[in-house]
Amino acid sequence: SLMLQGDYCELPVLAGQRELQGAISWESIAQARMNRPEIGLRDCIVPADVVGLNDDLLTHIPRITGNGYVFVRNTDKMIGGVITTADLSAEFLALAGPFLLIGEVERRLRHIAGNVFDLDQLQAVRDPGDAARVVRGVDDLTVGEYVRLFESKDRWEQLAWEVDRKVFVESLTALRDLRNEIMHFSPDPIESELLIKVRNLSNWLKLLQT
Repeated sequence: SLMLQGDYCELPVLAGQRELQGAISWESIAQARMNRPEIGLRDCIVPADVVGLNDDLLTHIPRITGNGYVFVRNTDKMIGGVITTADLSAEFLALAGPFLLIGEVERRLRHIAGNVFDLDQLQAVRDPGDAARVVRGVDDLTVGEYVRLFESKDRWEQLAWEVDRKVFVESLTALRDLRNEIMHFSPDPIESELLIKVRNLSNWLKLLQT
């Protein structure tokens, strides 16, 4: 009942406030009941790993994925929490989600540009400050160059889209800003508004490709 109340899949078993005896989980309870219906707490305890609050997370990922969880010991030696595979998945999504989103939008932009514009037009938008770089196709363009490609009124008319050009270019600018923020490893959290704009751009491009 306590596990359901707190939405916990596992709980530490402690002797006092600092001595970890092990853990109980839904799995350990089920396994204990397979032997006999009437069980006590002691019958359900299984060994549990514990890590320090300041330990490197990456080194402990195999332990977390192998056992499903580890308990975290605070600097005062008390058990302060638990890290589960679900936590790892959420953290991975927070870190990798923007990368995956940018990759998806860039693939759609390359597909659209490759079907509409010729090589001369692609080379014409190359960054003047990077004139030595060779542009052989859509894969060689940066996001900033895609902004330049689509903001041209003449090139925009080739797309034959019933879409406001300035609004679309604003969305591309948001994509460029998000990509720059990620690639430069900014310590500040990514603005949710920026992510929303790029996610909406992705959905917009899907409609334009249908």
